[in-house]
Amino acid sequence: MIEFACPCGQVMKVADGMSGRKGKCPKCGAMLLVPAAPAEEVPVLDAAVPEGPSTEDLKQMAGAISAIKQTVHVPITGAFGLLLLIAFFLPFMRIRCAGTVIAEPSGYHLALDKMDSTLGDLGSAGNSSSSSGGMTVKSKDAPWGGTTPELFFFPILGLAMAGWAYMRLKFPGDGLPRETRSMLIVCALGVVMLVVEKVRDYRKPAITDMRQQMADQAKSAPTPPASGNPFGSSTSNPFSSAMGDALVIEAGSGFYLTLVSLIAAILAQGWWLGSTVSPPRRLRAPPR
Repeated sequence: MIEFACPCGQVMKVADGMSGRKGKCPKCGAMLLVPAAPAEEVPVLDAAVPEGPSTEDLKQMAGAISAIKQTVHVPITGAFGLLLLIAFFLPFMRIRCAGTVIAEPSGYHLALDKMDSTLGDLGSAGNSSSSSGGMTVKSKDAPWGGTTPELFFFPILGLAMAGWAYMRLKFPGDGLPRETRSMLIVCALGVVMLVVEKVRDYRKPAITDMRQQMADQAKSAPTPPASGNPFGSSTSNPFSSAMGDALVIEAGSGFYLTLVSLIAAILAQGWWLGSTVSPPRRLRAPPR
């Protein structure tokens, strides 16, 4: 309803649709223009608008996330470095002859061409050599035919990884991505080097000599006489011919632990680099 008054004092009420029309005052007869309907007032809610995080808060959050990534990545790399050091003193290979373990040299024994305890027990203190499983073993001489100093790469790398992790946790710096990238490359080279050394039996001629010795003894093994040959008309003894295949060389626990530690370190470093190389998206506070 539109309510308005005439100059004579008469108050009149008309419908909203009469706005803009003219009419006579019922009291004085004056022609009046019906005013427009008053606009409805919209109530204003005085509610507090929540404020978003400030720029300083966002920087602190980004710094906390980066610190968490660093504290996860660095100790893991250091732990794998310690495992590399331990693995160097575990058996890198296991040599079996007819199912019997005759030698379990560690990385230390192979690197310095030293006799491991298992092989050393085969020779007596009074004899210069003894025979076991068809293989002649010298008790006083180193059995592997030469040193392999490059195997020291793995414990040295382990010490470097552990020391780097300790220094980084104690003295954080800005060169972490560059150092991690360099460590990843060195670990990858270590994997390649370990596989090549294993395929080449750590370049030990004594292992090849043992295989050849077993094959020669298989050829020279005596055969039963023809009249009493239980193997028919064959002139060879199948048991003696199998001697050449009786020597088995297996990878030891030290080899597997070294390989797993290197690969795990590469994965940890690669994950960290992948999560930090691409710049994070900036977070903006909502407008107030």
